[in-house]
Amino acid sequence: MATETTQSPPEVADPFGGDWRLGLASGLLGGLVSGAVVSVIDPLVLREMIPALYGVDPPGDAVLGWILHVLHASVLGIAFAVIIGLSDRSGADAREQIGAGLLFALGVWVVLTALAMPLWLGVVSSVSLPFPYVSSAMLAGHAVFGVVMGTIYYAFDAPEEDTKNQGVSGD
Repeated sequence: MATETTQSPPEVADPFGGDWRLGLASGLLGGLVSGAVVSVIDPLVLREMIPALYGVDPPGDAVLGWILHVLHASVLGIAFAVIIGLSDRSGADAREQIGAGLLFALGVWVVLTALAMPLWLGVVSSVSLPFPYVSSAMLAGHAVFGVVMGTIYYAFDAPEEDTKNQGVSGD
């Protein structure tokens, strides 16, 4: 008589403990909201600076800028999910996850926007930025991105309440 063993399939959503699909979705939505904020404060960011990162010199292309911005935000959302998983923050309370989203986005603003972006643009584009590039529009956009991403990630990552042990006491 043969013995069958069943193995559960590997959980592809959380290879590092964080749900990459949730990270993708929360990053995408955070990118849409932050893009709207940046578009109002400084429309040249999405129309000229983001396309310039890929060698598209001004006048640039607003649609391309939006597409690239949302792609960047989606990838950053996946990175956020990995960090949440690796730091055992999955299922944490709202303040902790939203705060983590804000801190993550501010870190991205410092490393990628203020430091890396002016250096990279100097290599691939005629657009030149001061080093470090400190922009209130970009800071506001990244802060909004982090809060929205962290809020959405929390909303769908929050642990379900344990309903089995609620109600009638077994004593």
